[in-house]
Amino acid sequence: MGAAPAAVTLRAAAPADAVAIVALVRALAAHVGDVSEAKVTPEQLAAAGAGANPSWYGVVAEAEGELVGVCLYSLQFSTWVGAPGLYVIDLYVREAYRNGQLGARLLAQAARWGSQRGCRYIRLEVDARNPRACTFYQRLGFRTRVGDTVFVLKNAGFNALLDDKTLAD
Repeated sequence: MGAAPAAVTLRAAAPADAVAIVALVRALAAHVGDVSEAKVTPEQLAAAGAGANPSWYGVVAEAEGELVGVCLYSLQFSTWVGAPGLYVIDLYVREAYRNGQLGARLLAQAARWGSQRGCRYIRLEVDARNPRACTFYQRLGFRTRVGDTVFVLKNAGFNALLDDKTLAD
């Protein structure tokens, strides 16, 4: 049996972590079988996480100076809940650091951050090709919301909507 993983500390993610975070996001994409879907560059991620109104926030797990886990999230508002919440963009822990509650620790840290800002829920999506993730979230108490269907408009469809002159003001 291999050596136990090194001690892990959690800290706030920062734009300066972009290269390591993108590597973790690409590892997540490879884990679900489609690395081509992870198109973000470190430069894009750093820019989106900087400034007065960043597009993302996060918690990283660090061991021996290397990032071994990440939870990226953004703020959202639910009119049904009547409160803000967190939308988990990505949660990933390197294989050697799984089964030690690190994913749950990252989520709990994100929840504490959100709670300090009035958040009352966490919402996320799980790739259907990742049944282990579904089991993980269910163990933590997450439930699928029956009746919801996720729709995405991107690439040509997004551009067509932008360019549709019949929808202009």
